[in-house]
Formats: sequence, structure tokens, C-alpha cells
Amino acid sequence: MRPGVLLPDGDATAPPDLVAAWRDSHHPLHAAARAVVSRVFRNMQLWRMRYGFISCWFATWLVCCPADGKHRGSLYVSPAYKADDTRPSVLAALAWLQLQALYADPAAVSVVVPQQQQPGPRDGGSGADEEGADDESERSKPDDKPVSRGGGSNLRSQQGPPQQQTPSTGPQFHRKICTGSAGDVVAGLYRGTPAVIKLLGPDRDGLEAFDREAWSYSLLQEEQGEVVPQLLGTGWYPMAGVHYLAVRRIEGSPLSDLPTIPPEVAAAAVSALRRVHRAGGPGFLHGDVRLHNVMLEEAAASGGADPRCFVIDFGRASEDGSRAEQMQEIRELQVLLARRSAPSG
Repeated sequence: MRPGVLLPDGDATAPPDLVAAWRDSHHPLHAAARAVVSRVFRNMQLWRMRYGFISCWFATWLVCCPADGKHRGSLYVSPAYKADDTRPSVLAALAWLQLQALYADPAAVSVVVPQQQQPGPRDGGSGADEEGADDESERSKPDDKPVSRGGGSNLRSQQGPPQQQTPSTGPQFHRKICTGSAGDVVAGLYRGTPAVIKLLGPDRDGLEAFDREAWSYSLLQEEQGEVVPQLLGTGWYPMAGVHYLAVRRIEGSPLSDLPTIPPEVAAAAVSALRRVHRAGGPGFLHGDVRLHNVMLEEAAASGGADPRCFVIDFGRASEDGSRAEQMQEIRELQVLLARRSAPSG
């Protein structure tokens, strides 16, 4: 963490209460606390870690993700240890934390998505369970709601029952694929199905990207599994303000990984984008046409028939385009494909 990022204005001797800063939208460190705690929680869930810490130059906070069923999916935050504390010192607190981590079973840490609740981070001294959280006040904060663009404003009401999560189900994370501009991309399972899972938020850009992605998949339902991945489900981690979107994993590789692109593959890619435009409607634009965002399915997975391409990543999609702009996206893709064209036959 950058030194001083959680320094209270005008008082360098009193570390802030991170839980209070998280819950109070008027707190001067509210945005910083949400960003820092959410990132820590996301990474601990991703890597199945039970213990961690948050630190800046003058204070350190210990954090814990319990593995037991009652408190799983929560994050406990300790009071701050100041740099000049002696009983215990910061080093002693960290040594104790390392000892706890050595005895922790990483296999016991799993992800639970209590979608109908929205607790804040736990104060390590309270020992409160999820039912004791002030979830109603969290839901009522206007600045916690994502601002949608590209037609995603009614997304929450558009999501049908198959995409609703319950506390007993959710994604399982296996490995991190990459970190994009709006969040993390992870390989894993969703209800037993191999999946690629996007973790988006809690920042506004990430939440807007989530809205656009889920909205796009609702428009492209008829093409799911054909030229766009099948949407398996969406959900959110209320405590962290992070949303996830899971799609069926495509056995293949992005066109950007190919040294050359045969004409038949290029034709399949262009056809896929045309079908996306047609299914999305007259003004639908992908918004980020790159070879990295077109996947070529492996021949074995497609039965060895004609090549099949999938358009992915709708985090910048919009519905306020024109037919001319759709044609421009087609031309952009054709130019990119031509740069890596391979002789036919």
C-alpha cells in the first residue's frame, strides 16, 4: 500500500478506524478504505488466504477471512497497531499472524456469496456475525450504487432467476489469468462447469464494466454458445462491493496468440462480430475490437468442422452507436486480421 494513503487529515498520531471509514460515506477516508479493504478481501478470497495485513507508514491492521461456515465470506479487521506501539509491537503482531497462517489449512478456505446480504467489514474486537451487521445502512448509501452506461441502468431488474446466487453456491477460483483495466480475470468452476470469472469493482469503472457486460449478454442471449461465450451466472460479494460474472470457458486461444491467421479463421472472426451486431441491435457496439478479444475454438472442441470464433469482453459495449459505426468496427477487425493473414491452403 502506498505510504500515507490512510493518513487522517491534520492528525498523524491517530490511525483511522477502517471499519468506521468503510461504513461512513461521509468519512474523509471512505473511498480509500473501500478501495484498500476490497482489494485485500478479493485477493485473499482468490488465493484462499485466511490471514493478511494492511499497512501504511504509521499503522498496521491485521485481517482475517474465517474458514468456518458461520463467518465464512466475512473479513475481520483488527484495531490499528501504531508504528511506535510496544505492547505488542507491530513486529510482534505480524509474527503472531504468521504463526496463525502456518497452522491454517488453505483447503478450508472457500468462497461463499451471500448475495441477499450486504455486511460491512468486521471489527476484530466485536466478534459480530453476519446477522449483526448494519446491512440496511450499507444498501441505502447512494454512493455505493454503480452508475451505468451503455444501457446497463436497468440491469438488476433484467437479471432472471437462473442468474441469481444463493449463499451455498458460487464460483470456485483456480488461478488468476490476468488483471485488466476494470478488474481481475480468473479461471475456475461455476457450479461444476469450467468457467472464466471476471471480478469487477468496487470502483465505479469496474461496476460500470460489470453492468455493460451483463447487459450485453442479456441482449446476446440467442448467440450465447455460438459466437459469444455462454453466461453461467452473475453475483456479488456484498462485503467487498465486488461483482462477478462467470462464462463457460472456451477451449481455444485468442487470435492475438496466432502467428498467422488463415483466411477461413479471419472469415469466421468477421462473421462472429457481424452476428454480435445483429443480435445486439442497430446501435450495439462492442467498443473494444482487438484480436485479443476474439477467441478461436480448438478444432477438437468444435468437432473438426469449420473454424469457429467467439467475441469476448463486453466491458466497453454500448447501444448508442449507428450502423456506420458498426461497419467501422467490422473494418477495424478486418485490418487487424489482414496484418496477420496467412496464405490459403
